[in-house]
Amino acid sequence: MIVLGLVAILAVFLAVQHFQEQVLSTTNSISDLDSGGDHRLSQAANRLAYSLGFNLGGKFGNLVTWCGIIIGYGVYLIVGDRRERLLLEYEQKARTANEERA
Repeated sequence: MIVLGLVAILAVFLAVQHFQEQVLSTTNSISDLDSGGDHRLSQAANRLAYSLGFNLGGKFGNLVTWCGIIIGYGVYLIVGDRRERLLLEYEQKARTANEERA
């Protein structure tokens, strides 16, 4: 689970990098088309870049949160399961010691 979470985080970072380049190249192309005096197309391209960046940032945050949960669960499986086994072994030893005394 830990490896899966780390691979997923790496994939998220690579996807963010890819989409960021795509959004910036698209908005730069739109801005280059604007040769008029009022620059409305440039403003629209800037708003598009902002909204797509905001959307991408929200998805990035959600994915990183879920990957953190997966990594945390993997750590729990390693550490928590061992602790429960040790408690069960201790309880079993206590039962056998009580049975031998009786």
